[in-house]
Amino acid sequence: NGLERLRDSAFVTYSNSEGLPADGSTPIFVDAENQTWLAPVQGGLWCLKDGLGRPVTGVGLEKDVIYSITGGSGELWLGRQRGGLTRLRLNRGAYETRTYTQVDGLAQNSVYSVHLARDGTVWAGTLSGGVSRLQHGIFTTYDAANGLASNTVVAIEEASDGTMWFATPTGLSSLSSGHWRTYSAKDGLPSMNVNCLLGDSKGVLWIGTAAGLAYRDKGGFRVPDGLPAPLKEQILGIAEDRFGSLWMATSNHVVSVPRDKLTQGALAQGEWHEYGLADGLRGMEGVKRDQSVVSDPLGRIWFSMNLGISVVDPR
Repeated sequence: NGLERLRDSAFVTYSNSEGLPADGSTPIFVDAENQTWLAPVQGGLWCLKDGLGRPVTGVGLEKDVIYSITGGSGELWLGRQRGGLTRLRLNRGAYETRTYTQVDGLAQNSVYSVHLARDGTVWAGTLSGGVSRLQHGIFTTYDAANGLASNTVVAIEEASDGTMWFATPTGLSSLSSGHWRTYSAKDGLPSMNVNCLLGDSKGVLWIGTAAGLAYRDKGGFRVPDGLPAPLKEQILGIAEDRFGSLWMATSNHVVSVPRDKLTQGALAQGEWHEYGLADGLRGMEGVKRDQSVVSDPLGRIWFSMNLGISVVDPR
């Protein structure tokens, strides 16, 4: 009745089969203690540690969808569908929360993207109200009237020079020294619809758009020469490993590719790798959430896919 093969797979996947509600559009974040945080599409917040998942209860998150997760030392910042921006801290075994809403100065209670800057500033990108900066307890909001490409902000990245970048459905905006600038297809982007951003270890900004991958260096925006066909489709998440490769989830593929080969325009057939069900993935579709592909402190790469959370060790 056929031939079966048993082997170790490159990816380990967690989903409903392991008791983890991780099917669907799930943002992920891995903290300094190697705890993986995820937010099921049904609502609530879960923590995965050593292969075991548990829900966070008793803090009022169960009935709200969490769009985005980020964090720093001992704390998480959560962007919520209806509940605004929430800070979650663990203190003596119990969770403490502080939630900010429009009453506190937040632009909108639907927060789609969250970024914690190096100086402790928190940026909250909303569904239709622009982006709010929380600094020293005070909110400052920027929107299209200030120079933002759109009031819908789907991803935020901080460059090595301190420039803040904002991905929107109608262009990529930057804020540097108080000055706004917006970039679109005429500046070299494959599409104005930008899904995700990554500032890599060499200071290069990678941009995932609805029509493929681009990057920005000192010469401006470029689409890499010889780009494989999967990287010309919708890019939904990008992360960098310790060996100089980028890992990406697209609308239908999971791919790793040498970063330097892309920037040099020297990528040859066989120098990039595509992964599938035989490698331990359960689904091939990436999901559209802020931070759906991330690296962890151990160097592993985590993917949020349509049928589970998958992790690979590039070693």
